[in-house]
Amino acid sequence: MKFGVYQAELKKAIASVFPAVASGRNILPILSGVRFTVVDNKTVMAQASNLEVSITYAMSVFGLNPECPDIVVPAKLLSDLVNQLPDDAITWDSTETT
Repeated sequence: MKFGVYQAELKKAIASVFPAVASGRNILPILSGVRFTVVDNKTVMAQASNLEVSITYAMSVFGLNPECPDIVVPAKLLSDLVNQLPDDAITWDSTETT
């Protein structure tokens, strides 16, 4: 999945879904992440769930190349990283691994 997004938009998406990210010691690792899913050529959904609450946020993106239409990223790591980035356009580029 490759796309461009502004830091403010990505930060808003993470902040919106973060309350649904599961935390604690005995959780499934997938529940501590944010899932990004391609919706169309201008929209990527950010989603988080703790099995009780699920939150979804639609992000406006540009330059979308949906090679891998879904990815899950650890929420805390992503939040910390995005908060340190300058308020500018970000290129998100991930490759599929097995």
